[in-house]
Amino acid sequence: MTSVLAVRQKAWMVFFIGTEDGQLIKLAVDKRYHAACPKVLYRANDDRPVFPKIYLDQVDHKHLYMAFQNQVKRVPVSTCSSYTTLQDCWSAQDPYCVWCSSKNSCTYEEACGGSAWLSIPEESQHKMVSYEVVKTTDEITITVLAQVTVNQRAALVLHLSVLHKLRPVKLQDPSDVPTMHLHPSEGRASC
Repeated sequence: MTSVLAVRQKAWMVFFIGTEDGQLIKLAVDKRYHAACPKVLYRANDDRPVFPKIYLDQVDHKHLYMAFQNQVKRVPVSTCSSYTTLQDCWSAQDPYCVWCSSKNSCTYEEACGGSAWLSIPEESQHKMVSYEVVKTTDEITITVLAQVTVNQRAALVLHLSVLHKLRPVKLQDPSDVPTMHLHPSEGRASC
């Protein structure tokens, strides 16, 4: 190990570790200090060591800069798009990634837009519910996503969409509306 950068991402600590043989390894640790599987983000072709400093891009927080002997390499902090299914996205235990139901893909949270996304759990038992309401001229769609995990594995996944067609309201001409008259002496109403 030649360098380490620690970054807080939601409830996780993410360690980016540079090695003597030119690798950049990512290790995510949850709030209960359980580590996810390490992932190699970059591997140099010629086994040259990573210099002692790794820097996080202060503009987008999605890239790292690591120095080698003759170059500086820009490496993404995550490869969310490489996970093609919901199960792969969650199994990766990558705190930078969420499952975006509207795009049916694993991506960064801000790339999803709206609230129809599910992130990985913060700990080994976690319940996550997310919803999105979309209203158009003639319908409302409510999408609810729920996840229950036990020991870092999805135990139940629910994806429910409800579509409600809006019916036009027919307004009556005021002259066509019956008028109600109250007869005080009789105590009853008539039309």
